[in-house]
Amino acid sequence: AAFSGGAAAVRPRLRVDGEVPGELLGGTLWRNGPGRFERGGTAYAHMLDGDGLVYCVELRGGGARLRARFVATAEYLEEEEASEVCYRGTFGTPKPGGVAGNALDLRTKNLSNTNLIA
Repeated sequence: AAFSGGAAAVRPRLRVDGEVPGELLGGTLWRNGPGRFERGGTAYAHMLDGDGLVYCVELRGGGARLRARFVATAEYLEEEEASEVCYRGTFGTPKPGGVAGNALDLRTKNLSNTNLIA
């Protein structure tokens, strides 16, 4: 999976109301977790089945800047192309096809939404 490849970046500028504590200025907060909870009109059955989203908030120059990208795993890219759920979720989201379509297909999606090493 790559932070820089395949997925669009979201870069809104944030306004800070009040004061950012001095010890935080120049710092960066990195977080990751599920960031998309449906695909092609199909809602995920569990919030942790959401596609992995990595984001950071940089505190510099008197403001805050948010950057975020979906983790471009092979499964994410395949589902983006198909615009539908193609894999079972780890936590309970079935792929289309009901019981017959899921019973013998034990493949699960690499969610990439639980760990970040920087």
